[in-house]
Amino acid sequence: ANGIRLTLEAPHRASPHDALTLPMDRTMVRQILLGVLSYLGEQLVEGEIVVRVRTEDQQQIVEMVGTGQQTPTTTVHQREEQLATLHELAELQSAQLEPLAGMAGNVGFCLRLPRVPRRTVLLVDDNSDILELYQRYLLQRYYQSVPVQSGGEALRLASQLQPQVIVLDLMLPEQDGWEILQRLTNHPDTHQIPVVICSILRARQLALALGAAAFLEKPVEEMDFLGVLDTLMAG
Repeated sequence: ANGIRLTLEAPHRASPHDALTLPMDRTMVRQILLGVLSYLGEQLVEGEIVVRVRTEDQQQIVEMVGTGQQTPTTTVHQREEQLATLHELAELQSAQLEPLAGMAGNVGFCLRLPRVPRRTVLLVDDNSDILELYQRYLLQRYYQSVPVQSGGEALRLASQLQPQVIVLDLMLPEQDGWEILQRLTNHPDTHQIPVVICSILRARQLALALGAAAFLEKPVEEMDFLGVLDTLMAG
């Protein structure tokens, strides 16, 4: 809107060890934020809308505050309908949209977005292009990917990081994927971690018989890849 300035105040970058992400539909979150900003813009003739982002406990908090000359361009009924729609969208995503109280001369809202710890996926493949592909698949989802290109490194990190899932190629140098799978499933520190075999070999039945939780044949499609991971996480 004319005469209204938008300012974003974001926190300093957190440590990667504390990384959290939103278990929410990004398009829906964008619609909620744009809806609130549009609502605030309709209440101001001129002034500033400040957006503040902070983390509190296991939630990400987005505060949106409009400051300036207030002359609503919509009726009370229209504003009530707008707010009702925004509240419904927030509830669909297990988020909370609350008016900010005690703000004389200002109008604002607090959007509380639920957060969950990022879940770690250990990616094991000697092909760097394949690793980059898997990482792109996981980039916009609530997974933290750890790529490695050797079986020995995979065994070390599996024990150290305790990832939620391991994605394993069968054709690895030095130690092949079959050996790595057996060592993972037989070791007390890693036997409980589900292993997804991704390979050009048509060895689904053998992989499952030897302890793999799932098998995907290369080339692996994004929806198949994410579908298997989501199913294992839900289990």
